[in-house]
Amino acid sequence: MWRFLLLGIFACSAPRPPARAATESSCRAQPPLGDPSQSTLRSAAGFTISPPQSCPDGSYIRIERATGTRRLGTARVGEGGFAEGCMDLADPAACKDVINPAALLRQAGLELQSEHIETAGLGAGPCASDMNGDYSTWNFATGVHDWKNADRLIAKITELMDRYDVRGYVGASVYTIPCVELQ
Repeated sequence: MWRFLLLGIFACSAPRPPARAATESSCRAQPPLGDPSQSTLRSAAGFTISPPQSCPDGSYIRIERATGTRRLGTARVGEGGFAEGCMDLADPAACKDVINPAALLRQAGLELQSEHIETAGLGAGPCASDMNGDYSTWNFATGVHDWKNADRLIAKITELMDRYDVRGYVGASVYTIPCVELQ
């Protein structure tokens, strides 16, 4: 019995091996749920909706509205993100000319969550070509992880752009499902 007790004490006090680096992990992102054929919404009155552009981290669908009394704020602040424009859509006085794309997409996410649709991510979307570049290289978007929700996301974004009378473009993305490995 003492042998087992000593073995137990040594086993519990032995140093633990270091956590594996992420590059050594067998954990891999999974493709989005569903299939791209589940998303068919490619037109809405007053909008140009591009076909999905697919990359390893998901698919990006550009949604553009050419007219509107307000515009999306796409000016970059230093080397940071895009801080131009109104961030509080509930404040009409602050949102009279320029609306920040993050505010619009955050509102889309909140409204979809009330419909029990989980949204994911806000900012640079899939296929972003240059994180140090201007707005056009970021594929600014919010997204979902299931193709069955892509059309609802696109419709919500067009609805909000109409509601706030905003011109410009943002994206709807269908993201891969990230792998999280707990150490």
